[in-house]
Amino acid sequence: MRLHDKKDLINKMVNHRLKDSWSTKTMLDYLMNNPNGPKYKERAAYQIVEETGKYIAELSRNHHIGALEKTITEMESMYESAKSDKRLQLEIKKEINKLKGLYQTNINLSGSIDTTITTIKLVKVIKNDEQDGTSN
Repeated sequence: MRLHDKKDLINKMVNHRLKDSWSTKTMLDYLMNNPNGPKYKERAAYQIVEETGKYIAELSRNHHIGALEKTITEMESMYESAKSDKRLQLEIKKEINKLKGLYQTNINLSGSIDTTITTIKLVKVIKNDEQDGTSN
């Protein structure tokens, strides 16, 4: 399959997936049993469906980036409007930082430490007569 034809086919599958709500099974059935075009073998059909999913994910990321930028702009305008309320400004700034990825509530660390830690426990030795409360 030529690259140009493959891109056209993937665009067609994207349209069916998004506009017609085709499931993965429907797309595979269409590709393997297409009455008006080439019939693809199962492996090729799965590859086309996989590439269609990747392309949809990329479109989604690009859409989210635009929406994110719009939201940040709106929140920055709210920040400027809230000059008289410092607490509100602080809350808005926190939200802007979260959206920009500058604020993280949980930090996950992974890896290994190649150090041996030895714990020494100090114990106070008590003589029998100190335990009774009697003295010699």
